[in-house]
Parts: sequence; structure tokens; C-alpha cells
Amino acid sequence: MQTSRSANRTSLRAGGPPLPSGTEARAERHMDACDEWVRDLWPDLPAPSQWCRPLHPRTRENYSAALVRFFDWCEVKGLHPTQVTDAQAAIWVDELEPLTPRVVRLSNSTVNGLMTGVSSWYWWLIDRGHATANPLWGVARCAPPDEIATVRATREHKAMLLEQALRYRGGSAARNAAMLALVMVHGMRPGDVLGCELRQYTYREGRRALAPVAKRGSKRTRLLADLVVELIDEWLRQRARMEGREVGELEGLLFPTSTGRPVASSDFRRYVTVLTRRAGIREKLNPRSCRHGYVVDSRDLGFTLEEVGASVGHKDPQRTTVVYDRTALRARREPGITLGRALVEDHRMMREAAKLAHDEGEKT
Repeated sequence: MQTSRSANRTSLRAGGPPLPSGTEARAERHMDACDEWVRDLWPDLPAPSQWCRPLHPRTRENYSAALVRFFDWCEVKGLHPTQVTDAQAAIWVDELEPLTPRVVRLSNSTVNGLMTGVSSWYWWLIDRGHATANPLWGVARCAPPDEIATVRATREHKAMLLEQALRYRGGSAARNAAMLALVMVHGMRPGDVLGCELRQYTYREGRRALAPVAKRGSKRTRLLADLVVELIDEWLRQRARMEGREVGELEGLLFPTSTGRPVASSDFRRYVTVLTRRAGIREKLNPRSCRHGYVVDSRDLGFTLEEVGASVGHKDPQRTTVVYDRTALRARREPGITLGRALVEDHRMMREAAKLAHDEGEKT
């Protein structure tokens, strides 16, 4: 890969020094790199950080990372972003590759996410008169997945995980159990749970509620189940004791680490992996497995597709939530399962018939 003109930009590529931990730090690093590209190569354009900074932190990280990839490609090809055509944008999409050798290919959803990030930047330029067209507008998006690859956590799985979470020992046990309960019981995105702030834990209609800022900056207030409230309150009491304060004096994140920073998503996944192993569950579960299970279990309880889609924050339930439905239905109505059972039964009857014939032959 061609070496970038900036050491800061080079470090964002595979093989460069590791990025600072945390969503905010990665987003800042990406925005700094994009601003430097514009200053060095396209000074007629406004700094991309002006577009990116007002966005939600996770959206900011993803969109700025997409722009880093696009600016890198434009520099290599010697193209000004406002002069990129639809055909050239399609070539960029076709040439997208994973940044780490462990990943064989980018998923369709990842490619679509990168396209959405760059497209958002172009619309921002058009609104301010710096561009006349969005080249990504004419590029077809990748087909959505036909089913969810994430293993679903069944109701039995979730009961087993809860039992292990309550048995878990350590300073972070209460915090982690409360985070897991929010994903299992309310289907929240794991990233939204990690970023919840204490001021968002409030009351609505006489019940405890949580109103985090979610994907695309949307906000939806959730009335919390009693189990979840008990676990969160237990964590807050424990945290207050550790900090030597009253619960009402606590501030900042709802589930911070000992340093006050958000829990890393990798640590949350590792926690669920440990619980899965301790519970003796054979499937490889992760936090998103619990969210997947929430969607399927809610549908089984009779909630409509629109109700479930709205509760988990799917922008288009007909395109997203229905995929969860289809995945669960196929797993339950897999012809091979029924045929396998029929084969076992046919084989059993054949052996019984053969034994009966053998016994009749011996009698005669």
C-alpha cells in the first residue's frame, strides 16, 4: 500500500501504531487525519470535523473511519473528492478490503456502513455549496443479509447466564450483571449500554426508566423491568460505597470502570464468554446474542414486528427485524432436522422388522 504523506494518517492503516482506546479517542484521531488531508490536498473544502463532531460518538467514529478510507483512496488515485464520479465511487467500493489479515472479507453491512458515512459527508458539502453531486448516490448498496450470523441466546441460555452473573464475584460483578440484564431483558445495543450516563437513569410514569442516546443520535425512553432496576440499584449502591459518596452524589457514566471511562466492548464480550463457559453452554454467545434472543422471544410472545423493531431501535423493521424473524423460523423449520428424526425412526422400524423376521425364522 502506498505510504501516506502524513505520519498521523499512516498510523490509521493496518500495521501502524495502535489507536488510543475508546470511541472518542478513535473518532478524534480519524477527524484529525481527515482535517489534515483537506488542509494539505484540498484546501478549498471545509474541515470534515465540522461535519463529524456534532454526531453521536459511535456514529462519529464510524463515519470518520469511512472518510479516512475514502480520502486515502482519493490521494492514491490523485482525485479531488468533489470530482469523483459515480463510476469511480463504485470502484472505491469494489476495492474496499479489511484492514486486518484476520478478516477475509468485509461483510455487506460493513461496506454499506462505509458508503453511508462517505455519502453523509457529501450531502453535508452539497448543503453548504461545496459540491454539486453525491457520487455514492448512484452506487448500489450491497444486499442485506438473508439471516443473522450471530448465534441466538434462547430463554434457557439467558436464564443460565443470569444465574452465573449473580454468582460472579469481584468488584465489577454487580456492574456487569446490570449491563447484561439491559441487553437480555430490553434488547439494548451493547454499545448503547456501555455509553449510558447516570443522568439518563430517571423516572417515567412512576417507574424507573433509561433514556440513552442510541444509534443515529436517536433517543428512546425505556421503562425498566423490576429485575433490571434491582441490579442497577445494587451496582449504584456498591459504587457509592467504593467512592465514599452517597448514591445521589454520583455522576458521569452509569457503568464506568475504576478510572471513570466506559467499559471496553471487548471486555464486555469476554465477560459473556466467561459466563457462557461457566454455564456449560456449547454455543459461542456474545452480547449481541442476547439482543438477537430478545427480538425472537418478543415475537414469540405476540408483539408485532413494528413494536419489536421500535423497541430495539431498528430504523426499518420491515428490512431489519424481519431478518431476525426469518433466521429463527428457519432454525425451527429446518427440513433436515425433521428428516433426520424420520430417518432414525425408519431405521429403528427396519431393525425391529428384521429382528421380528429373524425370530419368526428361528421358531419355524
